[in-house]
Amino acid sequence: MYSKMVPYDATLESGGEAVKKDPLQYPCKGCNNIGEQGGPLNPNGWLNEGGRISRVLNRIPGINAVAGMHDVFQVNIDKYMGSFARSSLNYPGMLPAAALSYSALMTDYGASVTYQTVARGER
Repeated sequence: MYSKMVPYDATLESGGEAVKKDPLQYPCKGCNNIGEQGGPLNPNGWLNEGGRISRVLNRIPGINAVAGMHDVFQVNIDKYMGSFARSSLNYPGMLPAAALSYSALMTDYGASVTYQTVARGER
C-alpha cells in the first residue's frame, strides 16, 4: 500500500535536507519530509520541515518514511476536503501513517536486515 500511495519506496534511511514545497506538493524522495510544509525553510523554526524538531526526528529510522505517507494523506485531504479538514486531521493522521509505513518496512527484507544490523551495533 505504501508504494501505491507514496511516490517512492519506504526506507529506514533519514531524509537529506528539507526542500521548499508548496502545501499541495507531495513528499520528495531523499528529502527531509518531517514537519509542516508550505512555509519558509527556517532551520531555527520548530514545526516546519527542516526545523529543529524535524532534524531531530529525522535521525529515527523510518520516521522520514512515515512523514512521506503522512504528507500524501495531508495533500489529498486538502485537495478533496479543504484546508480546515487538513488542519483538523493533521495530528490524528500520524498514527495510521506510522502503522502503514512501518508495516511496509517490516515486509521489506533489505530494511529488516538493515534494522537488525544497526540494532546489534554491527554497522
